[in-house]
Amino acid sequence: TATPLQGHEGSVEDLQWSPTQENVLSSCSVDGTIRMWDVRDLKSPEKLKWTADAVDINVISWNMNAGAGQFMASGSDAGVFKVWDLRMVKRADVTPISEFNFHQESISSIEW
Repeated sequence: TATPLQGHEGSVEDLQWSPTQENVLSSCSVDGTIRMWDVRDLKSPEKLKWTADAVDINVISWNMNAGAGQFMASGSDAGVFKVWDLRMVKRADVTPISEFNFHQESISSIEW
């Protein structure tokens, strides 16, 4: 039987499996957060959570290049895309390493 991963306070917009850890996935939601899950630990699967924006996060994308799996991009309803260094997410004051505010509308797709 499948066990649901619960935590987001709104609809989940995207899921991405880690390119380097086969049991880890990430999700983003209309609640403005990105969360990382370890499916081996079903009693407490949520491992990381951070607020990525004050608006809906529509898409996320892991960097699939060799040796760069610690980077993730996100796109939001504000038309902003951000790049995150996942090694820094453990800090309370996490900020993106890059932020690009070029779009006039929501970002609905993003890929490295």
